[in-house]
Amino acid sequence: YFWAASMAIDSRAKYQALKYLNQSLMINPSEKKLDDYILYWKQAVNNNKNYKVSKTGGKKLPLVSIVTPSYNGGKYIEECIQSVLNQDYPYIEHIIQDGSSTDKTKKVLKIYQKSQYQHRIKIFVEPDNGQSDALNKAIQKTKGDIILVLNADDMLLPYAVSWGIEQMKNYPEYGVIYGDSYIIDENGQIIDINKS
Repeated sequence: YFWAASMAIDSRAKYQALKYLNQSLMINPSEKKLDDYILYWKQAVNNNKNYKVSKTGGKKLPLVSIVTPSYNGGKYIEECIQSVLNQDYPYIEHIIQDGSSTDKTKKVLKIYQKSQYQHRIKIFVEPDNGQSDALNKAIQKTKGDIILVLNADDMLLPYAVSWGIEQMKNYPEYGVIYGDSYIIDENGQIIDINKS
């Protein structure tokens, strides 16, 4: 609901935005989420800006660029995209660099090329020379202060980006932050934990 409220703001549907925000806060009351929402509202509605690097209370809120190299990952890519859309951190751009997939990836990506996603997801389809080349192309298209690499067959937990932002604040001398990760099977069942 919080994500839907942000999308409604992007569409200038203020009534819908407030309705979704209300539902979000009823499910999970959060003063921080409300503060983030107000900041997003001010940026998108009052200043006619999309989500960008912002300041609130003297603290910088960075834009996070999530980059996803993709090739024939149609079986998993929708869950990957949804996991990004479900993040509780609102300042995210998702760059998907697909190497001209021949499976159902094309059909899934078409769903997310609709105008309602244009401020959140950027999809590029072109041949590449493998995963590293696709990743390099995607990174060159980012605008964020922080880059997160998320492969097409991976997913983020709903608070992953917020957690990463918090850790980077706690350890400003670090250039890279890693979290633990669940290893899941093709049905989404956890089979192991990778301690980072």
